[in-house]
Amino acid sequence: MPSLFNRFGAEVLSLNARALDYTTRANVQLSIRLANDKLETKRLLQKAGLNVPRLFATIRNRAELKRFRWTKLPSSFVLKPNSSSGGGGIMVIFGRNKKGNWVRADKTEVFIPQLKDQVLDILDGNFSRSNDSSTISASASSRSPYKSYFPDVMRSVRSGAMQVR
Repeated sequence: MPSLFNRFGAEVLSLNARALDYTTRANVQLSIRLANDKLETKRLLQKAGLNVPRLFATIRNRAELKRFRWTKLPSSFVLKPNSSSGGGGIMVIFGRNKKGNWVRADKTEVFIPQLKDQVLDILDGNFSRSNDSSTISASASSRSPYKSYFPDVMRSVRSGAMQVR
């Protein structure tokens, strides 16, 4: 590690080191499994009275994907696998442009066929740790509450969804 980090008395941990040194040793297997299940975690947080982003829909299989009504989704939402590794498979839709099309943070347009392809990749397990099929959730973007809590950080976020740990 460059001496720059040592000058400030800080260390940079890789994801693997963080997992081995902190997550695995400090938690029982059940807690880790729960934390890796986004929908179950959301349900428990709601049950505890905490605010969580609104869940618009879930897609569990190809039959549900075939019946899914994409036009019912709002202007901004987050499409993500229920369990994934390192944020893989997450697609953040920030709103609609003047033409009415969904857009990402970089203003590129996103169309329903792209969303379907993303869901198929998730269902095929392309973003899971063990290539297992995953449920997909479409939730309200959690970006807007961060604007008021972390305004300095949000000015530097150009795309994606940040995690505060």
